[in-house]
Amino acid sequence: MIILAIDAATRCGFAMGRIGSTPASWSDRLKSPDDPPSRAARKMGIVLRDLFSTTRPDVVYIEQPVRGGMNMQTNANTLLVLQGLYMAVHAICGPYGVRTSEAHVQTVRKHFVGAARPDNPKRAVLDRCHALGWLERDCKDDNRADALALWAFACHQQIERGYTAPATGLVHAEAAE
Repeated sequence: MIILAIDAATRCGFAMGRIGSTPASWSDRLKSPDDPPSRAARKMGIVLRDLFSTTRPDVVYIEQPVRGGMNMQTNANTLLVLQGLYMAVHAICGPYGVRTSEAHVQTVRKHFVGAARPDNPKRAVLDRCHALGWLERDCKDDNRADALALWAFACHQQIERGYTAPATGLVHAEAAE
């Protein structure tokens, strides 16, 4: 089973691989600061079309977008980009016959680093990816790291749902202890 995990944002993180393998990961800037929010969704369509022409994942996981609220420090354009990318991924995958699923960022972090709200969430996820050898030690790309964490969570979920494959090494926080 091939899983593609997407950390949707202006700079989007991607992680893809078979359950039981070491995933590939990369990031891509979907829009420049001066571009309208819709540019990100169009670019996501191009990225997924190009990817699906060579490798068709069995399922795509995407982080649920943040919800705006009183305590959020996210502006309206950012919320529009995040929600637009979330919807675009689901819409783009449909015609290709690729299943989609989603996860909440805190659920993913709890699984991957052992805490839903670590003191420095980005650092904790990066450190875990470095420890697993999934990112080079000098890599500071938290978008890739977040996608890798989501990929690990997705593998775990698929195995829990009955997919039988060897575990992907240390992908769960408890396994590191």
